[in-house]
Amino acid sequence: MHALNLACAVFLVSMSSQLQAETEQHTIERIDSRKPVESPRKLFSKTCESGMLFFEDQFIEAPYHISCTNDSITLNGVVYTIPAPASRIDSELSGKRFRRFPGDQRQFFPAANFARQFARVLEDDAVVILFPPEEGLPFKNQFALLQQPSTRYALYASLLKHRTYESRVDFEVSEEQWERMQPLLNSVVLPNALLERMQQFVDKMDEQEAEFVERHAAVARLDTFAYPLTIVAMILGVFAFGHMLKWAGTTLANAETNSPQAIRYVEVGLLLMLALSSIDLIWTLLAVQAGAMEEVNPIAAQFINSPLQLTIFKLVATGIGCGILYAYRHRAQMQQATWWLCLVTVLLTFRWLVFDSMMHT
Repeated sequence: MHALNLACAVFLVSMSSQLQAETEQHTIERIDSRKPVESPRKLFSKTCESGMLFFEDQFIEAPYHISCTNDSITLNGVVYTIPAPASRIDSELSGKRFRRFPGDQRQFFPAANFARQFARVLEDDAVVILFPPEEGLPFKNQFALLQQPSTRYALYASLLKHRTYESRVDFEVSEEQWERMQPLLNSVVLPNALLERMQQFVDKMDEQEAEFVERHAAVARLDTFAYPLTIVAMILGVFAFGHMLKWAGTTLANAETNSPQAIRYVEVGLLLMLALSSIDLIWTLLAVQAGAMEEVNPIAAQFINSPLQLTIFKLVATGIGCGILYAYRHRAQMQQATWWLCLVTVLLTFRWLVFDSMMHT
């Protein structure tokens, strides 16, 4: 009996010691788990084949390898140290990238945000300029991002020696970044392939700017001539419509084809057709150049981008048609055809009046 009691006591003591050891070990693990990992962890890694990367006054060839840990960022071997702040308030970059730790601790890693930003810029075929790392200088002043077409144009034009910029405004950078960009703008030596790539971009931007200036001038011309054209078109349209009504009620209705009055109606109708066709041509050129309309005539649409060719086509086509009508003006069929074609030009003129009114409403 005593032996049994002694065995039970020894078993209870051993179980109590084992339970206490497991409790202490679990407590130590919980305490350790609440501490952030101090060793650097790789948070982001990507390789970009597009864009341009400059380091001070040197161009770095693609591909571009971007990676970061919780306290540093590396771009093609250039390492920048960016300590992770202890809280969101202390974070230099207010972003959404954070790690959650037990005990509701939060830690932000600006390096991950910067790495992703660099990758997006390079994937958009934009420019990243890196400056030599300096201790104590905020990381946002150790690089420059030229994402907008206007800022890239300013950089390329400067490197190609097409323009000289005395201000940082066109580059949209800070004073510190502008000062650190001077070696790149003044002493960089670039490969020919890169210079051709920049030249193509600059030429494309120049073409777009020229098109914009031309379109703006065309809109101004349309606004300038719209009112005089409206007055002239209204007068000629009303006169032509009245001429047609008078013509239809006299010689055309009585089939008097050979009388001097009938011939005179035909000749006046042809002159009105030429005048109204000229107004249609002028209004078409002004509206198309201003981007207010598109030519739906498949034949004329082939010449719409060349005012000279369109004018020649219009004059030749109208001249041939009116010449045929004038040559056979003594025939009844030609007189009727002239009347209907004159009606078409009158309706076309009234359509232009409605179009101009809607455009300026």
